[in-house]
Amino acid sequence: MSCFAVIMAGGWGERFWPVSRVDRPKQLLRLTASGKTMLEEAVARVVPVVTAENVYIATSSALRGPIEAELGEIRLANLLVEPAKRNTAGAICWVLAHLMHLAADDDDHVVAFLTADHAITTEAQFQVTFGAAVELAMRTDGLVTIGIKPTRPETGYGYLQCETHDFQVSAPTFRVAKFHEKPTESLAESYLRDGGFLWNAGMFVGKVTSFLNELREHAPEAASRVAEIADALRINDVAGAEAAFCALPDISIDYLLMEKSGRVFCVEALFTWDDLGSWDALERAHEPDQNGNVLIGRSCAVDSNRNIVFNESGRAIVATLGVSDLVIVATDDAILVTDKRQSQNVRKVARQVHADTVSA
Repeated sequence: MSCFAVIMAGGWGERFWPVSRVDRPKQLLRLTASGKTMLEEAVARVVPVVTAENVYIATSSALRGPIEAELGEIRLANLLVEPAKRNTAGAICWVLAHLMHLAADDDDHVVAFLTADHAITTEAQFQVTFGAAVELAMRTDGLVTIGIKPTRPETGYGYLQCETHDFQVSAPTFRVAKFHEKPTESLAESYLRDGGFLWNAGMFVGKVTSFLNELREHAPEAASRVAEIADALRINDVAGAEAAFCALPDISIDYLLMEKSGRVFCVEALFTWDDLGSWDALERAHEPDQNGNVLIGRSCAVDSNRNIVFNESGRAIVATLGVSDLVIVATDDAILVTDKRQSQNVRKVARQVHADTVSA
């Protein structure tokens, strides 16, 4: 039995504008105290439990160059470049087809689809959780997701409604009764009180055969496309593989498969986790000063409280005086100033700036 780890590293650079751009999304940023990019961290924490040659990165054609530049030690064969944007369902189908081709002699190989842009600071606990998810996938022939115990009524995450089901592995396990999309604040509060809900971390583990069987049952058209891609790859028909991929729907794997399957199980994470979904999340990833300011890069805060300053400019210093609860981000060509409460809406600015640039 072989185990493959696939780090999903597609996506667009909007939520951390102006530092993130189309060719530099969150996974290529240094947002944590480690000083590494999010993608570097993702690779480093999985290599101790999966042999390096079995670690793959799934990404878009637009990001191939930047990722190769960032991770020079990753063999080019370990990059699975999707020919078009098809969300997480497309990424997973593309990978499954390649594994059908690359590991055709092993019917029981397990694949873990992992995120490239989440902050996980306790690597040893991640590795224990990972091992439990692999074991559970092998014992149940089901699909396994990793859930995070909520610490607040978060409205920016999806939730897993869990039923007790102890499979006696090295982490708490459950059967997933239902997937819930991002809730309202009152609903998120009720989930927190209930105690039977976990955050959906967007990581999935299972045998390749299990993923294929579930696709055949719940998404037969997508399963057919996976078979077409694999068949084309076997005869080196790149154009045929890409055409079959482009016929896939642009949809998340949750919508395509996970929410429909009755064989989804969950391992509760033993590690600390943060999605780092917007600039205000840096308050959880960095130690603030005595006035609650998070200051990254050349910056100075005078009579200022609870601000986040991220200065990537090589030429300027960012100074604040008498202000509170702001996010200030500076690069060599752009500056963002916003109320922290508007952090989730930064993508609106990114899209507007992009539209203005294109029309100029």
